[in-house]
Amino acid sequence: MILETDEITKVDKSGMYDLVKGFNNQLKEGKAIAEGAGLSKNMMDGVTQVVIVGMGGSAIAGDLVRCFSQTESPVPVSVVRNYDLPANVDNKSLVIASSFSGNTEETLNGLNEALRRGAKILCITSGGQVGQIAAENELAVVKIPGGMPPRAALGYSLSVLLVVANALGIANIEEAAWEESFRVLGRLIEEYSDVASNHQARSIAEELKDKLPVIYSATGMLETVNVRWRGQIQENAKMMACGNIYPELNHNEIMGWQSAGSGSLHEKMGVVVLRDKEDNQRNQHRMEVTRTLLEEKAGYWVEVQTQGEHRLTRMLSAICLGDWVSLYLALIRSVDPTPIELINKLKEALSKV
Repeated sequence: MILETDEITKVDKSGMYDLVKGFNNQLKEGKAIAEGAGLSKNMMDGVTQVVIVGMGGSAIAGDLVRCFSQTESPVPVSVVRNYDLPANVDNKSLVIASSFSGNTEETLNGLNEALRRGAKILCITSGGQVGQIAAENELAVVKIPGGMPPRAALGYSLSVLLVVANALGIANIEEAAWEESFRVLGRLIEEYSDVASNHQARSIAEELKDKLPVIYSATGMLETVNVRWRGQIQENAKMMACGNIYPELNHNEIMGWQSAGSGSLHEKMGVVVLRDKEDNQRNQHRMEVTRTLLEEKAGYWVEVQTQGEHRLTRMLSAICLGDWVSLYLALIRSVDPTPIELINKLKEALSKV
C-alpha cells in the first residue's frame, strides 16, 4: 500500500506520477502554443471533411475532439487509426496528422498518402519525421513539447486539437469553458495527488486492483473517455480492461451477465459507469435499469459523474479521474507505470520486417 509520497519513487521509477499531475499545466501550455500558431478558418475553405490521422495517445486526442464536436461541426470529422486513408480523402479534405513523437509509422504513411492526394494538411507533433516532412513541404504545423510517453502528453495533444477545432469552426469553445476547466482540474488534481487520502481515484483503484475493470458509458461525448480509461489501465497498471457503450451493450453484452452466479467470472469484474448530465435521457434510463439488473452479479459497481457546468470541463474531469485511477492501480499493485515492454518488443520486431 502506498501511504507516503517518498514511497512512490520505489515503484514509479520514471516519474509517471508527476506527468499525470501535470495534466492541467499541459492543457494550459498547449492552448497557448496553438493560439500562437496563427491558424485561420481559411484552412477550411472548400473543405468537405476533416480527417485526423494518429495512433495511441494522439488518436485518443483526435477521437475526443471528434466526439466533442459532433453536435457542432459543419463537416464530418473522422479519425484514422491505420496505415491507409479512406478512399474519399481528396483535395477537398483537411488531414490533420497528429503524432507526438513524429515517427509513428502508421501516421507517416497516412501523411504521405495525403500529400499524394493533394489534401490540405496540418501537422501536430513534437518533431521527428512528421516535422521534417512538414518543413520540406511547407505544411502548417503546431509543434508541441516532447520527451515523455505519448499517453502522458494528452494534455498537449488534446488542447492543441481543441484550439484548432475552435479556430477552424469545427467546435465552439468559449473562454469561460477553459477557465472553468482549469479551475476544476486544479482542484481535482490537488485532491487526487494526495497519496495518503482515500479520495475517489484511490478508492476506485482499491476496488479494481484484483478485478477485471469494465468501463461503461453512453455513446457521445464520453465514448472516447471510456476508451481512454481502458487504455490507461492497460498501459499504466498492466491490467486487462474492457468496456462498452449504451445503448449498444443493452442489445447484446447484457446477455453475457445472465449466467452469473456464486463463484462465477462476473464476481471478478469491476464495473465503472461514466455518466454525464447531458447523456441522452433514454440512455440515462437504460443505465439505471441496467444497474438494477446487473449490479448484484458484479464484484464491484460504481457510477462516476462528470464535474463542471461546461461540456469541456466535464469531459476533462472524467479523463483526469481515469488517469489517476490507472496510476493508483499501478502503485497499489507495485507495478512501474511507465515501461511498456511488450509494445517496445513489438516495435523492435516490426522494424526488422
